[in-house]
Order: sequence, then C-alpha cells, then structure tokens
Amino acid sequence: MIYLFLLFLSMASLTAGVKRPSTQISSSLSSSFTASTSNPPPYPHLAKPNPTLQIKLNKAKARRKRASTNADIEAITSCMHRVEPKSSSTTDSLVKKCYLCSTSANRFVSSTKGGKKKKYGVLFGTVKEEKLQGKDTIAKKEEVARVQFIYETSGGAVPDFEDGELKKVLKLAEKLGVRPVGWIFSYSKDKGDGDGDGDGDDNEDFVPMDSHAVVNSAKLQIKLMQMLGNEIGSRFVAIACNAESGATEVFQISDHFVQMVWEGVLVEGKKEGEGGNNKFCKATVPVVVGNGSEAKENTQVEAVLGLTNLGLLAGKGDCVGTIGGGLRLKIKKKERKYLRSLLEGEGGKDDGTFLKDVAEFRLCYVLWEGMEGGDELVELVNKSRRGLFGGRGKIGGGLRRKLLQFLDE
Repeated sequence: MIYLFLLFLSMASLTAGVKRPSTQISSSLSSSFTASTSNPPPYPHLAKPNPTLQIKLNKAKARRKRASTNADIEAITSCMHRVEPKSSSTTDSLVKKCYLCSTSANRFVSSTKGGKKKKYGVLFGTVKEEKLQGKDTIAKKEEVARVQFIYETSGGAVPDFEDGELKKVLKLAEKLGVRPVGWIFSYSKDKGDGDGDGDGDDNEDFVPMDSHAVVNSAKLQIKLMQMLGNEIGSRFVAIACNAESGATEVFQISDHFVQMVWEGVLVEGKKEGEGGNNKFCKATVPVVVGNGSEAKENTQVEAVLGLTNLGLLAGKGDCVGTIGGGLRLKIKKKERKYLRSLLEGEGGKDDGTFLKDVAEFRLCYVLWEGMEGGDELVELVNKSRRGLFGGRGKIGGGLRRKLLQFLDE
C-alpha cells in the first residue's frame, strides 16, 4: 500500500508540471479561431488527446523498469503523431483538379507590381464532381474546383473570415452561388547568396509552400470547416503564385497536418519576414517522422510532407465582367459614367450589356452593398449569368432610378 501511495504521489507531481501545448490559433487569423470543445477537431480519427502528458507518463513508466521493452516503446510512440513521406500523387486529395479564372489570376499578378507587393486573396467558386474525359473513364468522376473570381484582402494580410468586409463578401458570394474554395498568395523568389552552403539563403533552399503557407492554409481550412461543416469546408486548396513570372501551383493540405495544426502540435518554423530557411514546421511536442525502421522522433517536420500537388488548368470565371479593372472593391469614376450611359439607353436597349458588365464581382458588390434594392439587382445578374434572358427592358423603372441615383453620387 505504501508503494502504491508513493507511486500515486509521483504521478500526480508529474502531471502537475505538464502543460498542454496552447491550442490558441493566433497570428493572421481571428482571435476567436481556437481549438476547443465548442469547435470539435476537424478529423477526430486522427486526434491525439493531450500527447504531452501521455508521452511523459509512458516515458516515466519505462524509466522505472530496468530495460524498456518493445511494448514500452510502442506505448510512447502511439501517443505521438506520425508523419510518413508519401508520393506526390493526388490519391489522398479530395479535390483532384483546379480551374483558375485566367482573368482574375492576371489581375492578381498585376496587383503585386512585379513582386514588390505581397498579396493575398480568397478563391471563390464551386467544387463539384465532374466526369473524367476519355474512352476508358466512362462513369468515373472526380471532384474539381472551379475558381470564378479572386477577392484580394486589404492591407496585404492573410485572409481573416471574421473581417467585416470579407463577411459581406461571403454573404454576396452565397447569393451568387459561389463560396470560398481556397486561398492564393504571391511570393518573390529570393535571389539568395548562391554559395550553396544550405543556410537558407540559396535558390535551392527556397520553397513557396513553406511552414508559413502550410500552417496558414490549415488554419483557413479549419475555420471554413467550422463555418460550413466538414464535408464542404474540407474542399479547400492553396495556390502559390510567383509574382515575377506568374507561374502558379496548387496544393491541398493533408488531413493529418490540418489536425496537428488544430491541436497546436504544428506551428510555423519561422514567422514570415524573419529570413532564412523556413521549410520546416515546428512541432511543439515530439512527432514520429519517417517510415518503418527509419522513423525517428523529431521536433520539426518538413512542410512539403503535408502537401499534395493538384492539376491546375486555365478557366473562365462567370463573375468577371467585360469592363476589366483590378480586384479591389470599388467603382472608378469613368466606370460610373459608362454604366449610367447604359442605363439611360433608349427603351432599355442596353440592359443586357449592363447586367453582363456588373456581373463583375467588384462592381456587383459595390452596387449591392451601397444602394437600396441591391438584392433585386443580384437576382437579375444571376438570371443574366445563367442566360435566362437578354436584350432590352429587363431592369424595372424603380430599380433603374435607384441605380442611376447611386451612380450619380
């Protein structure tokens, strides 16, 4: 009995000094974005409850023995997350392919001013099952993301779904039948010192999807899963765009990495802008990295181990009008004058052209958010996008007066 009592005291003192890694997810995202009982884990089957405590208890138990057995080692490693290298195929990804609106992509690249400005944006579109092409693929389908437009965040910041403007964008996007399907960020490849010493200052050390990008991709996906549900929110991609060349790559983060970020087990290796090699995510508790006999306990994980590379194709978004312009949500003075001229056309002869032009999301947003009767306009824009009508006289007198009044301000 005395031995059991002493053992209990030693275990109690051990647990008292153990702190679970913070599950607060801060930095670029909303402070309300936390891992808690109110927000269940994104992938419960991959969860490791309180790994710090379990690892320490199992190690303490093994130390009390004269020699650790395989069972002791297994008990310790079973409490750890295991990261195994995998092929670069898309077999583990829910989304297999992404069509990116080429007009929106070109505008995004232009907004970086040749790489001088760091830019971030939210990809809005749809994810649907589509039939595979080819004779041998009859009845086979795959999930495909189609990006209709890009919303550029203000202030060069990582998207925050709690941001006031973005909340309004989400509301209008829902009315237009689209939702967030991913995010995009620009990067400029550091020229480096070229000495090949592997210090993080060389071209060969550079990866666009570094720990900053991977961890923030996981955080954004988690937030979207909380907002829209796991089934919809898990269809989320990340696009890295080279601001100098315009080259783009699209990825999806593995379920395991997303779960580890939610638990606070994986964090950024270095904050953006600190310089040096940022290819590794920091593990706040030990994780097992590798396959079989090569697996080792580690406190850092290479970011690329959580990535699946997807197919990227050029597409055409139907939330991009014919006027052109940038991605910021504003109407220029000359655009106001042009749109007024269409509304003043004799007998509404230019109504069809007007509706096609304001299908441009930034124009539709400014009109919808700023004028009375915005929802009525959105209904007409949706009908125009679906090709349900064209030609003259489609905008009612009341709505026409409200539009003219707003554009005249």
